[in-house]
This record gives sequence, structure tokens and C-alpha cells, in this order.
Amino acid sequence: MSRRRACLILTLPILLVSSLVIAQTPQPPPAKPNPAEPEAYKLLEDIASRIPSLRSRNNRMQVSCEVADLIWDKDEKRARSLFEAAIKEFTEVVADYDLTDPDAVNELNLLYQQRQIIVERIASRDPKLALSFLRSSRLAHDPRLGINSESERNLEMHLAGLIAARDPELALKLARSSMAHSLSYNAINLLTRLQQKDAATAQSFYRELVDRVGAEDLAQNSEAVNVVANLLASFQPPKANEETYRKLAELFLERVLALSPADPSRVQQAQNIFHQTRNVMPQIEKYLPARAPSLQQWSRAVERTYDANSQRYNEMNELVQRGTLDELIAAAPRFPAEIRPQIYQQAVWKALNTGDPERARQLVAELISDPAQQKQMIDQIEAHQLWKAISDNKLDDARRLLAKVKRIDQRIQMIAQFAGSLVAKGDKKGAVSLLDEARVSLTDLPGSTMKLNAQLQLARSYSDLDPDQGAALLQAVIVQVNPLIAAAVVLDGFDARYLNEGEWQPRNYSGLGNIVQGLQQTLGQYGGRFNPLGEAELAEASIKRFASANSLAEQLERPEVRLHAQLMLVVSVLQSNNANANRSINISTGRRTTTWIQH
Repeated sequence: MSRRRACLILTLPILLVSSLVIAQTPQPPPAKPNPAEPEAYKLLEDIASRIPSLRSRNNRMQVSCEVADLIWDKDEKRARSLFEAAIKEFTEVVADYDLTDPDAVNELNLLYQQRQIIVERIASRDPKLALSFLRSSRLAHDPRLGINSESERNLEMHLAGLIAARDPELALKLARSSMAHSLSYNAINLLTRLQQKDAATAQSFYRELVDRVGAEDLAQNSEAVNVVANLLASFQPPKANEETYRKLAELFLERVLALSPADPSRVQQAQNIFHQTRNVMPQIEKYLPARAPSLQQWSRAVERTYDANSQRYNEMNELVQRGTLDELIAAAPRFPAEIRPQIYQQAVWKALNTGDPERARQLVAELISDPAQQKQMIDQIEAHQLWKAISDNKLDDARRLLAKVKRIDQRIQMIAQFAGSLVAKGDKKGAVSLLDEARVSLTDLPGSTMKLNAQLQLARSYSDLDPDQGAALLQAVIVQVNPLIAAAVVLDGFDARYLNEGEWQPRNYSGLGNIVQGLQQTLGQYGGRFNPLGEAELAEASIKRFASANSLAEQLERPEVRLHAQLMLVVSVLQSNNANANRSINISTGRRTTTWIQH
């Protein structure tokens, strides 16, 4: 096999020494730790020892980062070495690719998703190391990968949002560097994080954003338009300083009104901004009422530049968003016959969302002439009412509506939600009875992803009510999934890519890939549940459940699929409590053994 090589730009050396260690935002621990924690740490020891045996470097990177995150508070040195190993793996993998190979381009797209995951994991522990890795792992700009200077700046802004609570100074430095080139939507995420951490710092950054808008040509930058419109809509007084907010609104109006629809060279830019101006009109009317008529006049002028069909759709959208139900129905005859059914459907939903299901049914009968469409709309109304009855805890109404649901998979999904409402009311017996009814109906579903998803849904619902039934359902899924995975391995590359370097990819977006990931997550949730009150019998049950989940995971035949399921199980247990007292556990990594002592 020829060696593949890509041009990897190393702009900064990777930091392999301690930079700035900032603990995760503390979460209030439960009353007592999960009793299964000692067993979870033993399993984590086994998982760590299996990292070198993984053939796929993507898998090694992902598992190394997960384990590093779990052990950081106990053994920072060992955790850092695992993060550094993942960084080294990434650099080596990228260097092996030849970007002239179309297959390599597809694989690199997946790899760059892994890159973001690594950055996010490291950011939660050492923001400076995360930034160093992000900058040192850039590829040469390539449009096939969507990699350019703008995308890299967006990633840095994303990182700034992640680390804002831990290192606001570094987050602001990253944001200012990015804003020197262009505005990014991620600036709003950062502003939100800063607002949660330090309102004064958020206000300062907000003023910087507004000043940056003043230097931006909105006509040429749709991303900047999105930023400004969303700032106006989502960061209003009192979160925003009112004087600064009005300044932002004035800047937006100034830039928009300068795009004269009468100028043929500016029509396209005006149309691009047109819908955003409609979205912020309520804010303009509230904070700059004297300027609102000018914006309304501009909007009407832009509307006249659209062709007749576009004008009709714009008018329809405006009616749907802002018109009353009666206005919507009255306006429908003005539209062409092919558009009217869409308007009538929107009228039905408007009636339903304003709490008038009977009017919605009446509109379907009077306005929707196609029988198939009528049935579809009535089914949707019934489903909406069922979800609302469950949400509002109107259990008698929910039982009545549930009987009308014909599709078995939908029925099972709704039964699971209904059972949760019964549990919340203390009716566990009724909840179990519902789930038992749903389980019987599983036999009417043919073998398919639909059936497997329904089984997983029921397993999650049974988890606290009848763990044995939950375990039986999980085992039934495993029995079905093992041969499906084996078949997918044979078919790899024909209909989908399931493998990477000969191992199952945790993030493959096929139907089977989603089932496998759902199974792993459900095993983790099932084994990690516990009652934090810590009564002796419940503690014993928690340990038993963890052992049961691990035993089920052991039945997964592919080693890497089994390892990821067990890792999710460990994460589920250990994330339930991060404050255990004096506990010593040995973790073997294949080369060395590290003793973790937590104080």
C-alpha cells in the first residue's frame, strides 16, 4: 500500500507540559456516591489496558480522550499523557493521507469531526493545550474539506465559548483575534456564556461586538447580518445595555436602508437581508419607533423587486407568521389554487396551537379536499392532542387518545412517555401495566430498525420500574444486533462505511450505526442508574444492575463495540458523582500502572 501524505501545517508547537489547569464547573453531588463506583473503576482499568489493542487510530483517540477526562481529577499527569497520545495519533493520521485520493477526502472529513471532539474534551481541562492543538493541527486550505481561514476562526470562536467559564481572559483574547477578521455567529454563544459567568464582562464584550458591527459591510457578509439580527433578537435589555442596544439597532438600520432596492446593483443584497429585517421588526418598533416606518417602507420596496411567485410566497409566510387565524383563512382565496392547501394546513396548525382542536378538525373537514391529506391532518391533530394530554398530566384524556394511535412504533413511543407521567404521579403499577401492553405489541412489528428502536425505548422505560424486563429487552436487541454487525462488516464500503482501519466506527451515520450507538447508550443508562439515598438494599440493587449491564455488554461480539458500550457504562456511573472520598484504584494501561489517590 502506497504511503499517503498530506500537507499538515504546524503553526505552533504542541504543548506537552502543564499550562493552565482549570477544573470543570462543579456540579452539586448527590447525597451519596453511586455504590457501583468501585466496580466502575475496575472496569475502567480494564478499558484503559485495552486502548493499545485497538487497531483504529480514531477509536484509540476517542477512548484515550474519554479515559483522560474521567481520571483527570485523580491523576492529572496520566490524563495529560493520554490527551497527548490522542494529539500525536491525530497528527500521524493526517500526515498519512493524500488529498488527491477522493476516499482520503471523505475519511478526513470524519477525522476533522474527531478533531473537534478532541478539542472539546481537552478544553474542559486545559484550555491552552486545547488551543495549541487546534492551531497546530490545521490542514492546508481545501474547499473539498470546507477548510479555510474562516472555518478555522469559527472553530476558535467555538473554543472560546467552551472555555469562557474556566478562562474568560483567554476566551476574550480568542474572540478579539477572530473579530479582527470577521464576525462569527459563535460570538453570540460566547456572549451567552460570559453573561452566565460575569455580567460586567459580558456587557464589555457586547460593546465590542457593536463597535465591530460598525466596521462591517452587511451587504457583503450574510454571516454578519445573522450575527446582528440574532443579537437584536436574543440579547435585549436588561441583559444588554439599552443605550448600546439602540446603537446596534441604529447601525443595522443605517446599513440596511443604504441598500436601495431601486439600484439594480444592490437588489440582490437587499433581498438577502430582507427576511432578517422582518424578524427584527418588533425590536425596531419597540426601541426605535420613529425609524420603524422607514424600515417598513424599505421592506415594501424590496418586496416589489421579487417576481410574482416569490411575492406570493413572501406574503403567505408573513400571514402565517404574523396574521390571525381568521386573517389567514380570509386571505387564502387571493392566492393561486396550488398554494391554498398550504395556507389551509397552516390555518389548521394555528387553530391547534392556540388551543382550539375542534376548530382545527372543522377546518380540515371544510378546507382540505384531498382524502389522504385529510386523514394525515386528523392523525397529526390526534397525536398533538395526545402529547399535550400527557404533558398536561390529563391521564384520562391520554388513555382515550392513545387507543386511536394505529402505528405500533408511534404507540410505543407515546406509551413510554405516558408511563413516565404515571410514575411522576406515583402510579408505578399503572406504568408497568402500560409498558407490558406495549411489549406485547412488539410481536406485531416486523424485524427492522423500527422494531429495534422500539425495544430500546421500552428498555429505557422499564429501567427503574422492572429492571429484569429491561435487561431482557436489551439482551433481545443484542441477539439481533450481533449478526447485523457481522453482515455490515462484510458489506462495508458497498452501501455504507461501517469500519475504519478494520474496526467499527462509533459515529457512522447508517441506520444500523444509530441502533448500535443507541444500544450502547441504553446499556450505560441502565447500568448507571441508582438511588442516591443509599439505603442498603438500593445500594445492593445498584451494584447488581451495574453487573447486569456489564454482563450484557460482554455479549457484544465485536471487541471495539463491546469496549465502547462498557466505556459508556463507566461514564454513566462516574459522572453521577465526582466527589468521592479517599479511594485508591490501580489503572493499568498496558505499559505502566498508575495509582490514583483522591483527596
